[in-house]
Amino acid sequence: MDSLDFIAEDLRPLARPITDFTPDPANTRHHDDRSYEVIGNSIKMFRQRKPIVAQRKNGQLIVRAGNGTLEACKRIGMDVIAAVIIDEDSTSATAYAVSDNKTAEISTWDESILRKTISGLLDEGVCIEDFGFTAEDINIYSDGQSSDKDRVEYTKKIEIPIYQPKGEKPEINELTDSSKTDFLVAQINSSNLPEDIKTFLVFAAQRHRVFKYDKIAEYYCHAGAETQQLFENSALVIIDFDKAIENGFVKLTEYIADSYIENQKIRGLDSGD
Repeated sequence: MDSLDFIAEDLRPLARPITDFTPDPANTRHHDDRSYEVIGNSIKMFRQRKPIVAQRKNGQLIVRAGNGTLEACKRIGMDVIAAVIIDEDSTSATAYAVSDNKTAEISTWDESILRKTISGLLDEGVCIEDFGFTAEDINIYSDGQSSDKDRVEYTKKIEIPIYQPKGEKPEINELTDSSKTDFLVAQINSSNLPEDIKTFLVFAAQRHRVFKYDKIAEYYCHAGAETQQLFENSALVIIDFDKAIENGFVKLTEYIADSYIENQKIRGLDSGD
């Protein structure tokens, strides 16, 4: 792919060899590898849509705005970059560089609009993690949660299914399905990987353990007080919904509700059975 293809068409007349530019030695903005990756992802998807700004000084072009963009463009293999060249004293150029970084830092998100925007992008299949959003950001904003207060109000809208015990106490090994976890663990243990990696992968494999909440509820009914309390503390059974929220099981209770309803659908039962 030609480097010009990474630059928006209207900016192409400003393109110059990337080797013409020198990073600002006094750049106050720090970038790490993740930052360069995110900037590069944006350029690969949307092209360079704004030029970097460089000061002409002693025969060099010192980048005063866009140092992260410059490095990111190098890392994705570009050999040209769109730039605006200015002729001014170093004091003004440095002041502009600091101002450019600070003005971007001062602005904040409008969270209500951001939630709608992220939800829409996710619905369209856009991987916004490529652009710097974390999994936690996605969970918070796609669910419409912006504060502890909002989180509680949102969670109280969840309709928790009510399970009516049938009187049969299941065996403890019936409360989960660990078949996929066991399969993965067997593969991991038979591999030639270092022990620390094996330990991590075995830990990660536990994510595939399926909890059978209908059977958990049945077991809870027949258990002693100490076991019941620990089941509640672990949000395996929700008896006091407000207390569960206070204990921090907001997302987990939503997951339990959805999982249980789905389980009932598979079995051909209503959630009230």
